[in-house]
Amino acid sequence: MIAIPPIQIQQGLPFGHDLVWEEDGVPVNMTGWTGTFTAKANFGDDNLLLTATPTLGAAGEIEINLTATQTASLPVQDRKGPVRLGYFQISVTNGTTGQIFQGDLYASAAL
Repeated sequence: MIAIPPIQIQQGLPFGHDLVWEEDGVPVNMTGWTGTFTAKANFGDDNLLLTATPTLGAAGEIEINLTATQTASLPVQDRKGPVRLGYFQISVTNGTTGQIFQGDLYASAAL
């Protein structure tokens, strides 16, 4: 598992986040790999706040894209400023090798 910085999503707006996976300074070629993005209030929860399929690339890139419809369901109510909702996880695999990236998830109410 690799810990990565938190992400912040605004409720009801499209969201995009890109990162690059490198091993010893060399991007990992993820051509043909599959991935999942999930967000939960707690790691042990079965209930998902969000789910998506990331785009994976040959230069180690992992792209997460969420629609406005997906982010509209985030439970931030009318609070001001970002609220910590829980955790997100990105899992990637080629069937035999894999990696998990995790970080904190913050969200803010739509303006």
